[in-house]
Amino acid sequence: MAKARIFHPFNTLAKILGSSTAPTADELMVAAQANVETLADDLRAYVENECTELLAKAARPGEEQSLSQTALNIAEVAGSAGLAAMGEVARGIRAMIVSRAEGHGWDNQAFQLHLVTLARFRAGSGEMTPENAELLKGLEAVRHKIGVPE
Repeated sequence: MAKARIFHPFNTLAKILGSSTAPTADELMVAAQANVETLADDLRAYVENECTELLAKAARPGEEQSLSQTALNIAEVAGSAGLAAMGEVARGIRAMIVSRAEGHGWDNQAFQLHLVTLARFRAGSGEMTPENAELLKGLEAVRHKIGVPE
């Protein structure tokens, strides 16, 4: 009869966290933020390229699926690049595309307004300024009014 062998795999993380020299959560957060800051220029360039692509795709019919993915790419990265307002508009654009695909609310003028707002934020800083926050609230209200689930 075979005997059961009981073993515990080596846990590198437990060793690091259990040591007396382990970094604190605050130290880990500072280090992570510093890492993101070193990537900021690359992240901004990525968001810029994705915005160019999104605006080009929006002008072509039949690009909804690809447009949705591009909007999601922007929404996921923009905040890390210091472009939170652009990310929020992209999130709204994606919500509208998904809403249309699922048979919920859609309004072409509202969609165009989102695209114009993205282009405006892109031409400016793209950051979350008080003015941009107000514009985003307005876009959210428009989506809500036409029945786009968030």
